[in-house]
Amino acid sequence: MRLTMIEDALRAGKIWDKWYKAVMQDSIQQTQRRHYRIKTSGQGLWCHTWAAKNPKCNFYMFNDSNLSVVQINRPSGSTQIATRVAKDANGLKYILRRAELRKPETGTIDRDAFLELTGLPAVELRRSEGRVEENWVVVARIDGRAPAQIRSDTVRFVRRCWRARLEAGDGETKRRLTSLGLGETTEHGGETGGWQQRTSNQSDREVEQTHGFVYESLKAVVGQMNGAQLRHPGRGGYRADAVIELPDDRRVLVEIKTDITARDIQCGVGQLMLYPQILGEVFTARVLLVPGGAPKFAAWQETLSAIKIDLHDYILDRRNKVPVAAFSPAFLELCGLST
Repeated sequence: MRLTMIEDALRAGKIWDKWYKAVMQDSIQQTQRRHYRIKTSGQGLWCHTWAAKNPKCNFYMFNDSNLSVVQINRPSGSTQIATRVAKDANGLKYILRRAELRKPETGTIDRDAFLELTGLPAVELRRSEGRVEENWVVVARIDGRAPAQIRSDTVRFVRRCWRARLEAGDGETKRRLTSLGLGETTEHGGETGGWQQRTSNQSDREVEQTHGFVYESLKAVVGQMNGAQLRHPGRGGYRADAVIELPDDRRVLVEIKTDITARDIQCGVGQLMLYPQILGEVFTARVLLVPGGAPKFAAWQETLSAIKIDLHDYILDRRNKVPVAAFSPAFLELCGLST
């Protein structure tokens, strides 16, 4: 995409203000001054704003302002501000963010790493003197978009930045997650409560923790089988929940859900359909793993079998200090994990 920078500070500021108003529409003010929860149907997202000459907007996760993801501040003309406003050949305006993230311990996630980890494409940004910069990405398009669409685009952008921080091994982020009891991405690529989109009425923390408990239980089962391995592959900013590799070269793609609502099923099916293409791998089976006891389980199982997706369930035993998931015999047999 080729864009032209809007260099008039007053005009650019007004466009940024329109973006800000859309993002903050229907947000809920928290007990802390100028902290807001953004209206979104998925993973919780908060914003801390500063009422200054050039307002700043810092997005963070899990209602913990120390888990900062990215700032999208009002452009001021300063080269230090990592936000730009631009237009395309048709005059449509966009909010841009510099393709990098600052990490307090290890410098920055630079352009190349940012683009790889988020999967976002860089745009060609042309300035008035003819210079072209290629270290910017689109946050949201402003013109022709309803406030809810602008907000949705922004939330999607912030979540990709969050994923980049996790995958880049941001030590401070990991420590904050651990202190909140949310776990982290491990050195082996496994997951102990990583990012998950909430698709039901469960709380964000419950989704995170349940997903992590199920993954750890699956890892323990796989670890008991000689020659079997559990992988957590990712590419271009996307990451599958689990791939079970067996000694006979069979590979099973698994997506874990913490509820069995229609949205959970639709999300899981979409992931199982897309990941083979994204990862460039062939799988002998694709499994959607959901909690047991749902009244519509049999109906969903029959429906999904028609598109060659296996629906299996687990039971999470919460009596122990660390909950453990038990998997159905049919799932274990499909994955070559039955004894």
